[in-house]
Amino acid sequence: MEILILQSSIILYFSSSDVIRSEGCTTDVCDEAAEKNQLRIVQWLYANRTEGCTATVMDDAAANCNFELVKWIHENTTAECSHKVMDEAARWGRLDILRWLRENRTEGCTSTAMNYAAKRWVPGDTSMASFELCNVLYAGLRNK
Repeated sequence: MEILILQSSIILYFSSSDVIRSEGCTTDVCDEAAEKNQLRIVQWLYANRTEGCTATVMDDAAANCNFELVKWIHENTTAECSHKVMDEAARWGRLDILRWLRENRTEGCTSTAMNYAAKRWVPGDTSMASFELCNVLYAGLRNK
């Protein structure tokens, strides 16, 4: 909690017009904020800086199961992503993220995603969630 308060204070400090400087920073700042699930910091960086993020930012957000951040990056930036975004969502069984990616992105996934889904499909599991996970991933594999 103390870290979040400190981060918010830092954002407020840098938000004041007399503090914003022209030296710049690197894309590492935004990537690191996304990797640490700091949506507010990513939003601030995009609103106040020009460096942006790298192509791994959405992959990292999916790896951290941060659906809100994945959607925000897609809707508000031009950041690219790779098939890893679906692979990572599959790794953690995030069917909600996978469905959304299938509808909104075209990168697809790799057989790694299907392997993750199969590992999550516990023998004797009668729920349709695991089956649906595999179906979504199969559709993603066909896109490649």
